Amino acid sequence: MAYATTGRRNISSARQLGLLERVQMTTPGHVAQTEIDNHADTCCLGLNFIPLSFTGEMCDVSPYSDEYKPMENISICTGATAYQDPIMGAAIILIVHEALWFGNKLKHSLLNPNQVRANGFMICNDPFDPHRQLGMELEQDETFVSFTVNGAIIGFESYVPTNEEVMQFQSYEITSESKWRPDNLSDALPRPANREVMGVDRHWQGTQRAQNNSHQFDLFLSDTSSAYSDLTLLPRLISAITVHDEHNRERAAATESNLRQTIIEPAMLMKRWNIGLETATKTLRATT
Repeated sequence: MAYATTGRRNISSARQLGLLERVQMTTPGHVAQTEIDNHADTCCLGLNFIPLSFTGEMCDVSPYSDEYKPMENISICTGATAYQDPIMGAAIILIVHEALWFGNKLKHSLLNPNQVRANGFMICNDPFDPHRQLGMELEQDETFVSFTVNGAIIGFESYVPTNEEVMQFQSYEITSESKWRPDNLSDALPRPANREVMGVDRHWQGTQRAQNNSHQFDLFLSDTSSAYSDLTLLPRLISAITVHDEHNRERAAATESNLRQTIIEPAMLMKRWNIGLETATKTLRATT
């Protein structure tokens, strides 16, 4: 089930104490699935998390269906779960700030991937991505949480840690302590910068700049092959022409002979030399 939150509201200290007495606690060691869910606009912590603290704020949570009533007075919390590497066997603690606390009311937990990405962690939940491993990168030391595919569900198993494990194991805060605003996600997105590839600026600003970039592009092409740029091709063609006298002229590429004169069209030269139409036209102007 995917969830959407409404506006937050603060509650009094006395009411906080009463709510904490009725908080839905979980059992240390209990294993459950943490699903990667784009439709839950905020991380939802269930049976495999332990609450570490509460912000004193609450909100109402609405499923994406009019058939279900909103769940009221859901607390905003910081929670922790323990992930055990299936290969190495070592356990780490994943700490999630600004999450909705469901406790034993939710048999699995939901992780919003964008809330994790907003805190700087790389996460891949696309099983068809050929370039990235399915999972979450935590640090440059190759700490990695591997995801599994169960039907159409992407996620990983984790368990409720004890207080001692939370204190002793390596921990990673995968979401930020800053107030999470899923309705203003665009404000957290990085701004695109001007991209330059081989000196060619993609952001054209006026005719003069376009001309300068065209010159730079010709230089880039001429580094690849002199046949790709007028800057280098035309001088080579012109320098290849030798004239001995008016009665015995030799021209490059046999475009003219003393026995007969052949009319060379740009299209014919373009096909014969494998060059562009504009280059062929300029070549004929310079050589005929």
